Amino acid sequence: AVQRGREDRKKVEQMKAGTYVEPPAVKPMTEKERIAAAKAAAKQAEEEQQEAVAKAVSSVGRNVVPEKAEFEGTAEEEAAAVKIQAVQRGREARKEVEAIKEHKEQEAAAVKIQAVQRGREDRKKVEQMKAGTYVEPPAVKPMTEKERIAAAKAAAKQAEEEQQEAVAKAVSSVGRNVVPEKAEFEGTAEEEAAAVKI
Repeated sequence: AVQRGREDRKKVEQMKAGTYVEPPAVKPMTEKERIAAAKAAAKQAEEEQQEAVAKAVSSVGRNVVPEKAEFEGTAEEEAAAVKIQAVQRGREARKEVEAIKEHKEQEAAAVKIQAVQRGREDRKKVEQMKAGTYVEPPAVKPMTEKERIAAAKAAAKQAEEEQQEAVAKAVSSVGRNVVPEKAEFEGTAEEEAAAVKI
């Protein structure tokens, strides 16, 4: 509101002075124009990001100096220094390539292990089907948010009851030189965490 007021006062002053020029009307964009503008902006942002990444990647492992640094030594020493730097950059690049290859090999091995295990399970299932002993496992239905909350509350209530029993046992043993046992929580870690929070 303050900014509009300033703009309107400025407009009035310009009108009084005779220097006011009406700005051209801004035509609202159509849906197609908005989509095209958004795509163009996204493409430009992606290109800028790719340039930044390329620039960052090209400088990895190198001491990038905007201006050529003065080398104090003979031309032979400078050539040797350049050679040493090139060798080191080569080592680092080979190390990176090796790490990428190793990662790909590990992924391929994991996929192979999973395929072998699925094959074993399927062969076992077929054998059981042939023998007539196969029982379809029950489908596991994912819990809704309400069901998770109810389960957490039930676990918390059970844990509280067990804790009260343990406290009652400890209180009853006071003066009898009996050390109470530590109550153990039976359930998942999530249920225990939920019980502790409640």
